[in-house]
Amino acid sequence: QQKKLMKYRTKSALIDQENAYKISLFDGGAATEWVKIQGASLSDDSTNVKRGSKSIKWEAAVGTTNKSDKTISVDLSNASNFIFRFYIDDADNVNYVIISFSTSGGNFTEYFEKAVSTAFLSTGWNDAVLLPSEFTDANGSADWATVDKIRIQVAAVNNNVNVTFDELTAYK
Repeated sequence: QQKKLMKYRTKSALIDQENAYKISLFDGGAATEWVKIQGASLSDDSTNVKRGSKSIKWEAAVGTTNKSDKTISVDLSNASNFIFRFYIDDADNVNYVIISFSTSGGNFTEYFEKAVSTAFLSTGWNDAVLLPSEFTDANGSADWATVDKIRIQVAAVNNNVNVTFDELTAYK
């Protein structure tokens, strides 16, 4: 049983697939699944990938934020946590990684937002476990039951940085 579990663990950030809802596998589609709003570049990455054949790489230049959105329609009101898997080419150059969930028709007037603490990031693969209670409700009226868009923001400090996202899963 343990050997089988470890084999699965290398492919997915989640151990219990039955209670998981995969929000995004980031399996390529940099220009279709995810839309760049601002920043240096957004591209498919077939080198840094754990699940599927591709991931999506956000390149952030110093002094700018790479901001990209994905339109979804999902009820996350029963989520107990989110597992967010990503690869960083140089953690010392990450200023911040922010994930936001819009609940206002995709225009981000009502949304939940969470910055991943850079104190815990490392060069290479990172699995961040985020609790819904850790997210800030931007104006006090966002609703986890009506999530309609995801936004990921990456900013660099010191030098440009590449952050490749591989999996975002909600766990109930």
